[in-house]
Amino acid sequence: PIAQSNLIQLALSLAQAQSWAGHEDDARRTFTRIVRSIKPTDDARVPITEVELPGVLALAYAGLGDKAKALEAARANVEAYRDDAVDLVGAQVILAQVQAQTGERVAAIAALPELLKVPAGLTVAELRYDPVWDPLRNDAAFRKLIGEAAQP
Repeated sequence: PIAQSNLIQLALSLAQAQSWAGHEDDARRTFTRIVRSIKPTDDARVPITEVELPGVLALAYAGLGDKAKALEAARANVEAYRDDAVDLVGAQVILAQVQAQTGERVAAIAALPELLKVPAGLTVAELRYDPVWDPLRNDAAFRKLIGEAAQP
């Protein structure tokens, strides 16, 4: 059987695809279901043993346009993995994605150079083609960064 966290990650991909395709009502419903699956009540705790779920929650809040909750969840995710060399990078990438999605472009772009250097961090191809980075596409600093990072 597929683990609950894997299903929730698939739902996040669906919600993002719905949003990028312009199906905002469907995306909102899917993002809402994700949040309710992870945090059925506002005071429910997200288990840290479910490594992906805190980041998925942050991205779902961002998809719903709830900037404060998205940033809070993304920052809490980074802090939870502060001493975990493997999962910290993923949490930092999600924070940058949430920052990009919620209009915190300067902070998102500032994080990218280091995330491009870290093993299992980001790649230039991801920055160029993943729609999650679309809010940064018209930013000169972002364009310069991916242009410079592409050089050998």
